Amino acid sequence: MLLAISIGLGAFGAHGLKDLLPPASLESYKTGVDYLMAQALGLLALNHSTLVARLLLIGIACFSGSIFLLSTQSLHGLSVAWLGPVTPVGGLLLMVAWALCAYQLFISKSEKTALSK
Repeated sequence: MLLAISIGLGAFGAHGLKDLLPPASLESYKTGVDYLMAQALGLLALNHSTLVARLLLIGIACFSGSIFLLSTQSLHGLSVAWLGPVTPVGGLLLMVAWALCAYQLFISKSEKTALSK
């Protein structure tokens, strides 16, 4: 589902927002789409009930969601400046999720190696 959303938002940004947003805002919006798509692809490889998947979903909402709202503020007119600090928190959650995933894979591999000896 997130992949479909990222494709739709990407197309909307490239075609619907191209003439409505300044280049810097459009570039920020594109960053939100890129990260959404990358994390959605990563989620495909995970069991969706894991802590890693939950952290990724929250990180996606915070990171990409805040970027989408901040970059399109000139269109929707909502006061979303308070979301500025939410973006790096979302990025940190994404980093923690992938670090935890790597750790879990390392531990799992270590356990399998120990069992085979």
